[in-house]
Amino acid sequence: KNRAAAHREELAARMLNWKRAETEVESRCRQARAREQAEAVEEDNLQEELEYLEEASDERDTGLAELCAEVDSFEATRADRSQEEEAALAELRTRGLEEAGRAAGQLEALDAKLGNELQRHERENGSLRSQVAEARAEVAAYQAEEGAVME
Repeated sequence: KNRAAAHREELAARMLNWKRAETEVESRCRQARAREQAEAVEEDNLQEELEYLEEASDERDTGLAELCAEVDSFEATRADRSQEEEAALAELRTRGLEEAGRAAGQLEALDAKLGNELQRHERENGSLRSQVAEARAEVAAYQAEEGAVME
């Protein structure tokens, strides 16, 4: 009987240990499942945040690409305008130089004409001076004659 009682006590102790072990294993399993669920929720949250950040990055990349395209378009337009403006300026310079050359030719011709005209007036003035001098000489001669007659 003692053996049977000892054996039953031993079995009861083993059963109690197994129950404790089973309870502990079940507790650990619940904790592990809870951690797995928390990690799954965290993973979902991180996945959502990653998707949000990827969308934001894509939007920024798209915005940056559009801005780069606008800058490239502006630069191309500005380069075209600059070439057009440079061509127009070159044409204006050429025309200005041509006009300056024509004006210089006209001024030289007018200068020569003015010089000839001044020389002609100088000759005419010289002739008039001679005539005035002759007229004065005649007046002086008449005055002298008149003075002699009056005396």
